[in-house]
Formats: sequence, structure tokens, C-alpha cells
Amino acid sequence: MKNEQLEKELSMPSKNSRLEKFGQVLTFLCLSLIVFIVAMILIFVAQRGLSTFFVDGVNITDFLFGDKWEPNSKTFGALPMIAGSFIVTILSAIIATPIAIGAAVFMTEISPKRGAKILQPVIELLVGIPSVVYGFIGLQVVVPFVRSIFGGTGFGILSGVCVLFVMILPTVTFMTVDSLRAVPRHYREASLAIGATRWQTIWRVILSTAKRLNRMVHVHVDQFNESLEYETEELCAKTIEHGMQGKVVAIHGISIAAHSRMYRRRLYDLMKKADVMMIACPTAWIDTPRSESIGPVHNSMTPVDELDPAGITVALGTDNVCDAMVPWNGGDMWHELMTLATGCRYDEMEALAKIATVNGRRVLGLPPLENTDFSIQI
Repeated sequence: MKNEQLEKELSMPSKNSRLEKFGQVLTFLCLSLIVFIVAMILIFVAQRGLSTFFVDGVNITDFLFGDKWEPNSKTFGALPMIAGSFIVTILSAIIATPIAIGAAVFMTEISPKRGAKILQPVIELLVGIPSVVYGFIGLQVVVPFVRSIFGGTGFGILSGVCVLFVMILPTVTFMTVDSLRAVPRHYREASLAIGATRWQTIWRVILSTAKRLNRMVHVHVDQFNESLEYETEELCAKTIEHGMQGKVVAIHGISIAAHSRMYRRRLYDLMKKADVMMIACPTAWIDTPRSESIGPVHNSMTPVDELDPAGITVALGTDNVCDAMVPWNGGDMWHELMTLATGCRYDEMEALAKIATVNGRRVLGLPPLENTDFSIQI
């Protein structure tokens, strides 16, 4: 009776799984609502806009390429407005982009403390101003200023560029800041040391050379236990780009576990598509310092418990033996296997046996052994 009750309790979904399912359902409903609202807006706009041509009988060619807009005489030529919108947008982007990049570089590279402390509140303030206010300021300040300097009505491309430039500047700046901050620190160090980024070397030298020589490629990726690392994803993309499926092996993949479950699932599908294999080196980075944002959610170890069930070939490695990085690592593969199984709580014995043996041959490009049976009789 107790065994049946215990089995029933173990087979029931846990609280975490129920919360996760509830979150997925809630997310799906929210996304469905957003899609529905956007679709309704598009349908409304399309219905009102197309009625101009199908109900009122306006010729679409005259509308797009006509240069006169006289509604009283039923002449609708929108070309000046269309061209003006494109010109204002392009000129505003041309002016705002270098200024935004300069501000972002100053905030992240030159003066990350004082620069961010001064500029970030100003940019956030600009973001919070409604576009209607920008238009009102442009109408009351910019247009009279342009009129007093250049004459005319003051309404034109110059006034529009000035207003739109200020509107898009904070957005472009924040996008640039996020991009610069997403670059890991060791990339900058490597770039300063050898004059090129790590990925320039991988896709312009290593992958191209390996493809020409028909060799296996082993690349160390995602080894710093950070959610900012996306190297495995980038490696898969470059593998597909160079047609190297089945010839590329990622080593470590520790930072994969720092990402969300949804991202990891997408990554595993991409790894299967690229046929990228993985070598786990359990003790190589297990001493990586944890941060409060990740510990103790995951440790510095390859998530083999997810990679192997996802159908990705995983092998076992050490990364280093008695070197300066890990001087106590003696290259004991049995110890590595036990560390891997314990750290990932993965007790699939047949899978672990393959990870320690035949999968190692595959990641080295060696032919598989014949008549290999890893079935375990209990």
C-alpha cells in the first residue's frame, strides 16, 4: 500500500512543473491576445485604406506617383509626402547614428561610471517624452527658428529632421549600449592581445581551413558560466554556413545552462540541425567563481542531462592535465565521468557508457566500433 502511494506521489506533477505549465499557458494567451489585437488593427487600417481605391475609385498609380494633393478637386497625389517621409527618416538616421554610437562608446568603454551616471538619466528622460510633445515643441520652437533663419513657412524637411533626430536618438543609443555591453570581457582582452576577435579567427581561418582539408574542428565555447555568452549558437550558424555539419565539435558549453529553458530548447534543435557535437570537461571549470545571479541555480558544468536526451552527441574530456589552470587534474577519466554524472544528476548508465567510449571516437572523427552493445542487465 505504501509503495503504491509512493509511486502515485512520484508520478504526480510537481509544484514546479505545474507552475511552469501555468506560465506557458499564460504566455501563450498573452501572445495570442497581442497577435489578435495587431491583426484587428491591420484589418481596420487595410479596410479604411483600401476603400479609397475600391470604393472611392481613386487610381492607385496616380495616388503613388502623383505630385498634387487637392482633395476638393478629387486629386490625390501622395508622392511628395511619401518621398518626404523617406528623406526625413534617412537623414535623421544618418545624423543620429554616429552621435548615438559615440555616446554609447563613451558610456561603456571610456567612462562607464561617470559617463553612464550623467548620460543615462538624460537619455531615459528623452525616451519618456511622448512623441506628441516632440511634435508640439517642433511646431512652437523649431519651425519658427527655421523660418527666422532660412525664411519661408518653416515647415519642411529640415524641421522634420531636427524633431525626428531627437526622437530616435535615445532609442539608437540604448540599442548600441546593449550591444556593446553584451560583448564578454575576454573578447576585448583577446582583441587587444592578437588584434582580432575570437570569432573572426574561427569563421575566417579555422572553419575555412578545416573544410578545405576535410578535418574535424574542435572549438572551445561558452566556458565562462555567463548568460551573455552565445558562442554555441554562433558556432552552429557558422557550421551550417560553411557546410561543416558533422565535422564540428564544441568543447565545454557550460554557459548553455545559464540561459532560459526556452532558449536551450531552440539551441538544441539548432545543434541537431548543424550536427554539432559536444565534449564535456566536468572538472575543467568547476572552480569558476559563482555570482549571486546564477548560484546555486546551476554549476559550471555542461548540461549533459539535457544535451544527451535531445539527441546531441556528447563525449568526455579533461581540457587540461596537470597544467597551470587546474594543476590537480590527473586526467583520470573515471573521475571525470563520476563528476559529470553527479554534477548533472544524470544516472542513465547506457548513455554514460557511450559518452565515455564510442562518442569519444566520433568526436575525434574515428570510425565506430563494430558489435558494441551497452545494454545493461539488471
